[in-house]
Amino acid sequence: MKTRGFVLAIGRSGTAWLTQALREAAGLASRHETVEFWDSVARYGGVEVNSFLWNNAPEIRERYGEELPIVHLVRDGRKVVRSILNRPRAGRTIEYCSHMWRIRNATLRKEIPESRRFRLEDLVSDFESFAELARIFKGKPNREAWAQIRG
Repeated sequence: MKTRGFVLAIGRSGTAWLTQALREAAGLASRHETVEFWDSVARYGGVEVNSFLWNNAPEIRERYGEELPIVHLVRDGRKVVRSILNRPRAGRTIEYCSHMWRIRNATLRKEIPESRRFRLEDLVSDFESFAELARIFKGKPNREAWAQIRG
């Protein structure tokens, strides 16, 4: 199977949920944050949903070609910061997490066109938004399956 594309985000943006939704509600092979990254993704194919690659869009294009779709997943910054702070780690403050959210999303906005930017909140609440994203990767969105996993 050929690699169908990438969804890039920052941590705590809903990448795990989206991986499951693409698999179960769009019929796409999708993986979340592949560990043995470049070789594994090429072998596996499908859609790679990854928050560790937020600054790797240029390298992805170089390796896989300009035509391979790359999508930017973004979540409300307040929810991301709250989620990060709920996973205690030394040195994490509201200011640090907010700065990280702004910088990383700014990098993704520069590299990925607005037409390929999707808000997690929209994907969860609006089937047509989810369907639009799924179709970028040639998925077949299923409203009933989406409704079951959106909670």
